[in-house]
Parts: sequence; structure tokens; C-alpha cells
Amino acid sequence: MRVFCYHALLVYTFQYMNKKYTKADVFEFLQEHFIMELATANSASKPAASVMLYAIDSKMHFYCVTHASSQKAKNMTENSQVSITVWEHQKMMVQVDGVAERVEDEARQSEVADMLADAAARDPLFWPPIFYIKGGDYVVFHIIPTWMRALDLTQNTVQREDEPFTTIDIETIGNIDIKQQNI
Repeated sequence: MRVFCYHALLVYTFQYMNKKYTKADVFEFLQEHFIMELATANSASKPAASVMLYAIDSKMHFYCVTHASSQKAKNMTENSQVSITVWEHQKMMVQVDGVAERVEDEARQSEVADMLADAAARDPLFWPPIFYIKGGDYVVFHIIPTWMRALDLTQNTVQREDEPFTTIDIETIGNIDIKQQNI
């Protein structure tokens, strides 16, 4: 790949090959972060996107909580297909498609609440958006990935010779415990 920069009549050429990520790299990145962009759609396919606090388990399943009356809760109830993006400038972007399901078990809801509190506590200045909105009942969602890919954002480039994304093998994500297996 060649990017041409013209500065003081000099031409500089930069070569760049994308970093390829492992499941462990992506898992570590997702554990370090706790804010995602969640895209949902209702049964009529009208899209909606929200910034959400999330937690992730060792199987790379996502968890979030929202008001039961929110549009995203209604959308995920009508249409369980969702998309997620988590990114950090000049580091990595992870895109996920998945299936959302409500967590009905009260003990599991409590565990997820603890996971989310631990995630949010990593930044003492962070106040989850859900606390800014008046509401009553909350609902917890479990999102099981069906597709995932990562993009290296460490290089400042305009064009690339190779595929910029690393697709993560989703077939094994739901069946492995990344902390216990060398991937």
C-alpha cells in the first residue's frame, strides 16, 4: 500500500501491513473496555443505536442492562438480532453481530449487575448513561456473538494492500473458556 504525502515538494511513501489479532487479543481488549455502541432494530427493521455499559464473560458473551420501557429493550424483544462496536482511537475496533436474549433468572441478573458495576468502576469519573434517565423496571440482556472481527487502528494510513480486518472464529467462541485454554 502506498500513501503519498506531499510536504515541501518531497514525496514520502509508507508501507503498512495490518496486524492480525487472535481471540485472546480481542478478549483482552474487550475486557479492558466497558462502553459499547449497540445497534438494534424493531420488527419493522427500523434501526436504533445506543451507547451502553457492558460486561463480557470468559466465553466472550456480552451483558447489558437497560430500562424495560426503553426502545432498545423493546427492539431486542421484537428482534433479537443486534450489532455491537467497541473501539479505542489508535488501538483497535471490534465489531460483533449477535443474538440478544433476556436474562430472567434473578440470581444471574444479580451476577450481571455485579459484573457491570465492576466494569464501570474501572473509571472513577464514569457515570453510566442509564443513571441519567428516570425509569422503573430494568431488564438484563445476554448477547451471544454469531460473528466478530477486529480492526487494527494503531497505524495512521489511508489505503491498505491487505484485508484490514481479522475475522474471529465464532464457531468456537461459545464453547471455549479463553482463560483456561491457550488459543
